[in-house]
Amino acid sequence: MTTTLSKVRPSAALRKSQSLLDVATTVLVTEPGTSLSAVAQAAGVSRTTLHKYFPSRDDLLRAVGERALDLCEAAILPVNTTADRDDYVLTSLTTALLSVGAQLGFLWRTPAFDHEPTFMARWRRIEEELAISVLRIRRVEDRENLRAPWWDVSALLALVYVASESIYQGRLAPLDAPELVSTTFLKGIG
Repeated sequence: MTTTLSKVRPSAALRKSQSLLDVATTVLVTEPGTSLSAVAQAAGVSRTTLHKYFPSRDDLLRAVGERALDLCEAAILPVNTTADRDDYVLTSLTTALLSVGAQLGFLWRTPAFDHEPTFMARWRRIEEELAISVLRIRRVEDRENLRAPWWDVSALLALVYVASESIYQGRLAPLDAPELVSTTFLKGIG
């Protein structure tokens, strides 16, 4: 008989594969051309074990990309439904995006995904959710803004990218990042 708990918890194999993907993301963001042996070593598994889950480098890259999109969606899609006040949207959104900074970094640094229709379709859905958030932020700021929402989405993502990189390099404290991104987004650098 299957218990309810086993239905809720991912299988050991799924947890292992997700753990491998998280390590692979970090390694591949740091050094995109790293070998599968180095990824396996960083994950604390043998290359044979890594190949059991991901038979080729392309399989690993695709799986890391899909996991990155999954985590991005999981982080940002709830913002428009759970941020009950429009003035909390930017803070919630910035915090959510920074929580998946490594995954965003991987997606941004892997240009092969720019030509993958399934990846691009999923990324467009993420951008659409970000555009909804941007429109809510504009309403709070009471700005008559004629810019297209895609520009604000791109600007916000650029700020998140710089903040994520700065956190990784030790130049920015993770707890300071959301406020810095939000302030810069709303007020610019002037």
